[in-house]
Amino acid sequence: MVEDTIKAIRETEKKAEEIIADAKASGAQLLEKAKQEAAELESGMVRQANDQAAKAREEAARAGKEKLEETVREAGSEIRQLKEAAKTREKEVIQAIIEELV
Repeated sequence: MVEDTIKAIRETEKKAEEIIADAKASGAQLLEKAKQEAAELESGMVRQANDQAAKAREEAARAGKEKLEETVREAGSEIRQLKEAAKTREKEVIQAIIEELV
């Protein structure tokens, strides 16, 4: 009877050691999986941030180009107005000179 009890205790201890070993192995696997998932998540977040930054750069470049084109159009319009004003003034000056000479 004592031998049966000792045998049962040893079997229980052996099972407990196996359970502990399995738990350690499972824990190591879970830790490795968590590290891998964290690395993948980080990589995805970095990729997403880079994509957003690229889109923001493209949008800023587009907006800058549009503003530049608008400014060039406005400058062209002002130049035309100044040329027209200069032509009008030129005619007036020529007329004034002719009147002074006559």
